[in-house]
Amino acid sequence: MSAHRASRYGNKQLFVVSDECITPPGATGASILFHPNPPVSAPIGLRLLLSLEQAAYSKSIANITPSNNTIAFQSDDDNEIVMCVIGGGLYPNGESVALAINNSIARTDSNLISYVVCQYNTISSHFLFTFSPQSRVDSEVRFRIASSSTTCGDLLGITTSQMDTWCTQIESIISSNLTPCTAFLVNTSLSCDSIRSTSSVHSGSGTIARVPTIGLLNSQAFVMESWAPFNSHRCLLHESNITEMRIDLVDSRTGTAIKFSDSRPFELTFLVEFVHLPDAIEKSTVQSQIGLKFSPSNVSNLQPDGTVSEIREEDSKSEQSGIESGTAVVENRKTNKRRRRKRGRTSRKA
Repeated sequence: MSAHRASRYGNKQLFVVSDECITPPGATGASILFHPNPPVSAPIGLRLLLSLEQAAYSKSIANITPSNNTIAFQSDDDNEIVMCVIGGGLYPNGESVALAINNSIARTDSNLISYVVCQYNTISSHFLFTFSPQSRVDSEVRFRIASSSTTCGDLLGITTSQMDTWCTQIESIISSNLTPCTAFLVNTSLSCDSIRSTSSVHSGSGTIARVPTIGLLNSQAFVMESWAPFNSHRCLLHESNITEMRIDLVDSRTGTAIKFSDSRPFELTFLVEFVHLPDAIEKSTVQSQIGLKFSPSNVSNLQPDGTVSEIREEDSKSEQSGIESGTAVVENRKTNKRRRRKRGRTSRKA
């Protein structure tokens, strides 16, 4: 396979520290504007390859954010749906999440909320919602978690069907998921092609790398995480100049912005390479490989059940036959010329 050829200009590294950059207007998470000084420009005839060489970030990525911080209750004797909002941040275990939910319940002005309590089972990693032991509740009263206004179902391990079922207690049937995210994507405002499983090729999407975040809830003695790829992916940019680059760190699964719970900056190291494009493949070779383009000669002779490759093969045989015929004509001309010379010498002798 053809590869991009290195040039005599070599490469250049870009060191990005988030607290030294500008925060773009309307940013909701880890987003910055980086201005390389001096700007990076590809010499005439060359292109830019961009890759992420290293990433260092705080292990304080929040697992409760505005995208998953609500839970709503409703009693079967009350039409009102009461929504609780959980404070955002990084919760290291299920007990801390249950405490935050109970605190949110206590802040809510509702008769139902005053006697619903959240518990966490450390053995099964399941959450349990039930009536508080101190409450005096009629045995016929039921409640449900309204899925339409609840966004923390994945975090708690409660399915949609469980939420909309009237019960005296609701226990998650799958283990809770407290992991902030399995990985985050490094998105940029630059134009390059990337492919995601959710859709087809996105031209200009600007996704440079995927950074795994395994183990964020462990080893809290080390508050920073450092990652470097074994073999970094090199992205061919559509641009020839880099004067400004917006960088967004987003959850690889949900696409929501990454939020850090502390003020520690994140650091990224990019490598910019100045390269020649691979040598162009001969047009005729490409056409013969894909069999999609037709010349006027083979279109006129194309049969309904024929193929381009068959027609090309016939044309090739015809050309070879023509060459052989032409060779025979030349040989005949040489033979006739020798005969004429021989007759001329014979006549002179006579």
